Amino acid sequence: MDAGASGYITKNNAPNVLIQAVHKIANGEKYIEPALKEKMNVQHELGKGSALSNLSHREFQIFCLFAEGLNANDIADDLSLSVKTVANYQTQIKEKLGVSSTTELVKLAISNGIIQM
Repeated sequence: MDAGASGYITKNNAPNVLIQAVHKIANGEKYIEPALKEKMNVQHELGKGSALSNLSHREFQIFCLFAEGLNANDIADDLSLSVKTVANYQTQIKEKLGVSSTTELVKLAISNGIIQM
């Protein structure tokens, strides 16, 4: 959005979500899919006191997708990235958060209220 996009949805959304997004953008509004918008709000609310606030928006997005159980191949497909790029992000995220496994990422997401069990 900072680069000038008027909207953002992932390909996992139903066709009616795409239609809704196109209508809003055609009317001069911005559109971010609700799930992503909620995650962005959570990241903003975490503030500077959390290790999660050290993540870039893209890192946080990928962190959330891993925490939801997606693997690198699925994330790469969803975000139109290479699997290697996603793996690099995963390594950076783990380093920034001081964790060594995806399981620890999930625990961190649960403890910060990003995902629920």
